[in-house]
Amino acid sequence: MSLGLYHEAVDGGLRNSLEVESLDTGDYRERLARREEAHAAVVGIMNDHELDALLYPTIRQTARPIGQRQPGSGCALSAVTGLPAITVPAGFAVDGMPVGLELLGRPFAEPRLIGLAYAFEQATRHRRPPDFTPSLVSPPSPVELESVITAPYGVTGQAALVFDPRTHLLDYALVLEGVEGGDVLVVDLHGAAEGSDIGPVVRRLDGGRATIAGEIVLEGREVRLLREGRLYIDVHTRDRVPGALRIDLVIR
Repeated sequence: MSLGLYHEAVDGGLRNSLEVESLDTGDYRERLARREEAHAAVVGIMNDHELDALLYPTIRQTARPIGQRQPGSGCALSAVTGLPAITVPAGFAVDGMPVGLELLGRPFAEPRLIGLAYAFEQATRHRRPPDFTPSLVSPPSPVELESVITAPYGVTGQAALVFDPRTHLLDYALVLEGVEGGDVLVVDLHGAAEGSDIGPVVRRLDGGRATIAGEIVLEGREVRLLREGRLYIDVHTRDRVPGALRIDLVIR
């Protein structure tokens, strides 16, 4: 620890571990005894109810950003009892983060536990490829997006957009016609809500100009919106604050 080559999130646990000089203590033996009690209690419950496994949420909260502490873990039961456990995908929370279920099995019953986990996965099909991880077998190449332009108010334009699935980099260039640059209030990236063709702003691109260009790295939710055909650009002008020009982004 003197070199500081560790993350602050593990500071407390790491220091506590290093402060233990010997396992030959009454406190350690007491902890082992409590572990045996927990082991016997859990196995007793499974015996009483003729269960192959216990099923419970892996964690009570969705994943925190990297660097923040993660509260709400339900994974301690396996560590405390010494019983085998396996986690399976169980869907997604409202914020789009994946959630899981943990199955805790009997002593040395790993084959049965793996079979239960496999059956659950095949029956539910909750897992989907992560938005941030492209294929490592056949890495995708950057693709030019199709742009469907809706211009009912006299403002027209041209759009060139390229998306790189490996880095989630979106390169965009827009040329607006029929409007002065000073009349362009803002150019926003929107995500249409499910079941609707409109939705809230997810990113601001530019404003005050008729020609804009740049690049942004899309977040996981934005990539998902793009893949689902729900990502679009809205041009807001002084005459048409709700939106004078719409460009729907379509990935081939």
